[in-house]
Amino acid sequence: MDKTYYHHELHINVTFEKQIIRIKNDIYFWQFLNQNIEKRTRWLVQMIKTDYLDIFGTPLIIADQSFVLEIWGHVYIEYYMLKISHLLKLYNNKVLKRVSKSSQIIDCGEKEKDTNRRLWDILAPLEKIIAMLLPKYIAKSGLISRT
Repeated sequence: MDKTYYHHELHINVTFEKQIIRIKNDIYFWQFLNQNIEKRTRWLVQMIKTDYLDIFGTPLIIADQSFVLEIWGHVYIEYYMLKISHLLKLYNNKVLKRVSKSSQIIDCGEKEKDTNRRLWDILAPLEKIIAMLLPKYIAKSGLISRT
């Protein structure tokens, strides 16, 4: 099932499947994360978890901090890869293309469906520290334009 969340004029597209959700990582999502990154991500996580429960009748078994960090991990790994490649003029780099392609959809799933869940669970206690290190206004960087 697909659902669109609206935050002011921005829209975030999410697909719901049993034990996994998929967030479209496009320019609108980057604009959503331009500021108040922690607050906005937590809002989205709560909205997704509430709707997941309504749709499937069972909770999505992902800790909030782990869920938040997985979202940030996908977005900001792509951001930094694009930033570095732009600075080094590596426009046709195969690794960059692979990271960018795999980052277009952010898959967040329960541990049975998400092979990276353990990583995000381990990093979860560092959420506040990581949040302080995240750059703001990433959408203004011009690094992605996909919609």
